[in-house]
Amino acid sequence: MNTKPPLGITPRWFLDEEREAEIWRAITRYTEAGYPIPMEWYQELDEIIERLSPISLYMKENDY
Repeated sequence: MNTKPPLGITPRWFLDEEREAEIWRAITRYTEAGYPIPMEWYQELDEIIERLSPISLYMKENDY
């Protein structure tokens, strides 16, 4: 019998870090092209930054 559990899901913090980088890249592209930045992007960045706050990062590093 195999005692190792099956592969689970990607941790939320990892997805948040990738999404944050993606949003910043899009903001750069829009800025360089002279387009206004959608407010939703800033709102999502705020949510992600809140989740990635130092307390959240502590939990990530300590497998909480």
